[in-house]
Amino acid sequence: MKRTCLVIAAITAAATFATGALAQGDPIAQRQQLMKQVGDQMKIVGPMMQGKVAYDGAAAGAAMAVISKNSADFITLFPEDSKTGGDTEALPVIWERKAEFDAIGEKLSTEAAAAAEGAGGGLDAFKPLFAAAAANCKACHEDFRKP
Repeated sequence: MKRTCLVIAAITAAATFATGALAQGDPIAQRQQLMKQVGDQMKIVGPMMQGKVAYDGAAAGAAMAVISKNSADFITLFPEDSKTGGDTEALPVIWERKAEFDAIGEKLSTEAAAAAEGAGGGLDAFKPLFAAAAANCKACHEDFRKP
């Protein structure tokens, strides 16, 4: 368990450092890096929710903390001049409905933080917290991201 916590702490620190290293870069690259990190965290939590691996509250909590931070940072990376370029999957509707887009990101951040806090309470307590956070991923991807 102690080793798992150390590994998770190292992953979280690396993700935070990588995000900071991108701070000088373009917003498209920054948001893609943040979402890649979110995807990496979902690869930790998803198999637990599917019963494919044993539930690890420390790992789930650390993953959800990264998702919370990244989603809060993510919504700040959509300046007007980043609508096109790179390999962006962002749809123009983001800028047309920016308040709605931001609200989904803020809700994901809040609900992922709640899931991170509740992860130590066991799988049964964590599942609804995770589901609430994950619903925001779906809401955003359906309306604001290229298929």
